[in-house]
Formats: sequence, C-alpha cells, structure tokens
Amino acid sequence: LAVIVIYMAQVTLPNFGKSFDLSVFLLAVLVVALVKTYLISPKPSAKKKTSTRLPAQNMKLVTLNTERTPFTQSFGMDSMTCEVAGVLPPGVFYGMLGGVYPVCGNTHPSSPTHCELLMLSHPPVADDDSHPGSRGAKSPASVPFMPSESLTILGHVREPMPGSHTDADQCMQDMHQARAQLSERFTAQP
Repeated sequence: LAVIVIYMAQVTLPNFGKSFDLSVFLLAVLVVALVKTYLISPKPSAKKKTSTRLPAQNMKLVTLNTERTPFTQSFGMDSMTCEVAGVLPPGVFYGMLGGVYPVCGNTHPSSPTHCELLMLSHPPVADDDSHPGSRGAKSPASVPFMPSESLTILGHVREPMPGSHTDADQCMQDMHQARAQLSERFTAQP
C-alpha cells in the first residue's frame, strides 16, 4: 500500500516537493499500525500436551500357565506365563488379562510372543497367606475367570533391562509404575 501511495504521489505531483514528505509520513504510519497490530494480536498458545498414549493392542491368548515361575516364587510373588498370537512390546508393559484383570507383564527377551504376568492386585512381597490376593504356597493354581481369552496391552512401563537381572524391588517398582499409568489412563480427560 505504501509503495502505491508513493508511486501515485510521485506521478501526480512531480513538481510538488511535499509529496515525498507525505509518502514518508504515510509509510511511517503504516509501519506503526502494522507493529501495533502484531503486538495486539493473540499469541498462539502453547500446544496442549499431546497424548503419548498408544492405542490398545488386543491379542488372543494361545496358552496361559498359572503355575508360579521359580524366579518370582523365590521372592514370594505369584506370576503367570502366557503366549499370545501377536508380538508383544519389548520390556515391561501393563494391560488387561481377559478384559477384566489389570496386569503388569514382562516380555521374554528371546521370544516376543511369550511373557510373564503379575496381577496388579498382587499382595506385598511376603508369605502373607492372610492377604485376600494371596494363593498361599500350597493352594492349587487355577485359571481366573476370563470373559475373553485375550491380553490387551494398554501401555509401556520401561524398556528391557540389560541382562536378565530383576529382583523383588524392581518388580514392585514396575508394578507401582504400571498401577499409576493405568490409573492415569482411565482417569485422563479425552
């Protein structure tokens, strides 16, 4: 716009020396108006926190073994092993077994279709047979009621640890983190 005003002033009033001063004044007014408009305009707000939540992966159970593994039994935790018809995420994940039981799973390092599952409602690490979630060392293992033969992966807790060194403290830390992430997933606003 300023260029057009300057051109028109120079063409229409070539002998009039004031036309150049007028065009400089109009150019200055235009620059001030543009700067004020820029300063007044609303700033783009910071992007809302985008959800890093992955979509749930529903996998068909091929086998489910509810007998304790020697590893978790050595520090007093009940676990199950299972095989699914898909590829599990590496490391530790959380999800739902049969659509009703919240679990924390650890994918087998050499077989991405096998994992070990710990119920998130697991009792504290100890031989406390009085806890309602404890099966006791001598009670028979049974497959829990499941409306569907599936394992739904809802999220990732951590990557696999180097080597295969996991202890009771690491398992409890993984379970606490899985509980927190599961709770956050179900209470988060869409």
